[in-house]
Amino acid sequence: MRLPAGSIREGVWQRVSKAAAHPYAVVALLVLAWYTLATLLSFYNKLLLGHDTVWHVMGEPFPAPLFMSGVQFAMQHVLARAAFASGLAAREGNELSWMEWAKKILPNGMATGMDIGLSNMSLVFITLSFYTMCKSTMPLFLVAFAIAFGLETPSWRLIMVVTVIVVGLVLLVAGEVDFDVEGFLMVMTAACLSGFRITLTQLFLQGTSGTAALGGPLEVLCALTPVMSVTTLVVSLVWEKLWVVLPESAFFNTPEHLVLSTGLIMVGAVLAFCLVWTEYKLIRETSGITFMIMGTLKELLTVGAAVFFLEDSFVWINALGFVVVIAGVVLFKVYKLEKIRKDIRLLPVEPPGGAAAAGARVDADAEVELEPLIRETGGTSDGGKHRAHAGGASNGHAPHVRK
Repeated sequence: MRLPAGSIREGVWQRVSKAAAHPYAVVALLVLAWYTLATLLSFYNKLLLGHDTVWHVMGEPFPAPLFMSGVQFAMQHVLARAAFASGLAAREGNELSWMEWAKKILPNGMATGMDIGLSNMSLVFITLSFYTMCKSTMPLFLVAFAIAFGLETPSWRLIMVVTVIVVGLVLLVAGEVDFDVEGFLMVMTAACLSGFRITLTQLFLQGTSGTAALGGPLEVLCALTPVMSVTTLVVSLVWEKLWVVLPESAFFNTPEHLVLSTGLIMVGAVLAFCLVWTEYKLIRETSGITFMIMGTLKELLTVGAAVFFLEDSFVWINALGFVVVIAGVVLFKVYKLEKIRKDIRLLPVEPPGGAAAAGARVDADAEVELEPLIRETGGTSDGGKHRAHAGGASNGHAPHVRK
């Protein structure tokens, strides 16, 4: 039954499920840019780090993936600050207390840093297509952590989602010709950290009242990347034994190679920085749900590109496993969409705080499963205004830390 015109519930649903509020050409260009940047970044990481790739800049793979990730996080922090200093982006007011920083920024930054760092490190050992297929199982861990933290109640539908994804994962492993245990464990740990990080974000969104939103992607980068950088660099120092591998590597054995290596690392940082910005713009032009659907298509395209250009091994059992995993992911997203619909039906005609507060609560659930750094932004409502956390004001303040 169609809701009455002008009702708050209908307005909220239109914000959550709209296909595009702006010309389709703008959305098409953003999607093209997003797919291009994501594919370039995936190929960049694989070609620079993978032992099994035939193209290496220095005749060998980069020796320390975690170190590379940590330096790139620091570079992204500098790029974000440069955007503020140059006037390309505006930064406003409210500060986070040290307690809020420790509760919200620190755990998310540590988990995000190790998620991306381990993802990059796994590409040393496994193919890009296998990596993409394994990483797509993240909803498996998201469901597990959501149940563990009390955000979800066990149900037959969630059990079915978990079962389908697990079956798909087993088929993926069984079909991998050059299966590498170490690389597989790394990428699955990264997927687990993704689920953990998103669950933490959802806890903060649901459990915080009256707290300003973290703002746009550049504010989030400024807040998270220092923690991400320090975390991965400390782990890299111990795990990768930098004092041994760096001096012996062709990437750092001469001043000229050091300059070239710094430039190569900077390329990855710029690609990741532009990708985050494009993701955010795309969410503003469409919606969180549309973004999730396009993300699934992006995974399919990445696997296809890896098989075509990198000649990754891809047999019928791999294809079957990937189809089963995608089916499980789709079931999970349908479940989330129906849950959002139910939340909208339960909204009062005029909720406390008005339509903006209602939209904030529903949009928070709709967009909490987005791409890594975007997940912390809280998204935007219509017109590009920064949305508050659940129950908060929509003032778009940046996450400065109170000194």
